[in-house]
Amino acid sequence: MRSLVLALCLVASPAFAAGKNWVLHTEDYPPYQTKSAKGAIEGENVKVVKELFKRAGLKVDIKMDVWEKSFDAAKKSPNQGVFTAIRSPEREKLFQWVGPISVTRWVLLAKKSKNVKINELSDAFKLKIGGVANDAKTQYLEKAGATVDKVDDDVKNAKRLKDDAIDVWVTGYISGMKHAKDVGLTDLEEVFMLREDSGYIALNLDTPSKTVLDLNRIVDEMKSEGLLNATMKFKN
Repeated sequence: MRSLVLALCLVASPAFAAGKNWVLHTEDYPPYQTKSAKGAIEGENVKVVKELFKRAGLKVDIKMDVWEKSFDAAKKSPNQGVFTAIRSPEREKLFQWVGPISVTRWVLLAKKSKNVKINELSDAFKLKIGGVANDAKTQYLEKAGATVDKVDDDVKNAKRLKDDAIDVWVTGYISGMKHAKDVGLTDLEEVFMLREDSGYIALNLDTPSKTVLDLNRIVDEMKSEGLLNATMKFKN
């Protein structure tokens, strides 16, 4: 009888009820994920995520917000996740991980006209650095000893650099150059390369281990078919 009651509770559980949609949160981080002029969420990683969940037989809705809100939503709610997330030691136990599905290059960008010279990372600590709150690149710099002036959206950093409100901007190279172009900032150059890292889908901790294993297996299949070739080459 006790086993029957437990089984009925599991079936009725709202967290992983059959047919319940997954919600994956993301941020505007082109070309991996962004919004079209008509407001559609698109991008290379969006394509990967949709194909991955389709193959897994899972329904998925994708929502875009600033990074910190997307990150927090994935932590708090079952059947939710966030992408594209860096799998850092600080985050390892916060989520279940699927991937990697992409790579990115972390850089410091500055105005060419300012002639900023950074020979080693500590040189940047004397400058006003702009970053995104709760972002892995920001956390990396802070762990190294830098003070980072944080906002909730990387587009704001592009505008702040354009307006000389910050000296350098920590971002992904490709997404940073795209955001800069969008705000009319062309006087721009890479002044320091921090590292290359991989991007993952971070799923809520309550995700069943079988779901995580299945999704990772499908990622491997997609890699072998060449479906991740574009996203795994986004470095320059």
